[in-house]
Amino acid sequence: MLNRINTVITATNSVSFSESSFYITLFIFCCLSSLLLSHPTLFTLSSFH
Repeated sequence: MLNRINTVITATNSVSFSESSFYITLFIFCCLSSLLLSHPTLFTLSSFH
């Protein structure tokens, strides 16, 4: 498990900062969309706003 995390960290360090920040933004966007899908009431409230 720790070895896998270490590999991920080294892979993130090898790519450029702009590329890693893009993947972080993509990850956050995926988390937010999954949260909206799991909370339909929240989604309807935000759409009506």
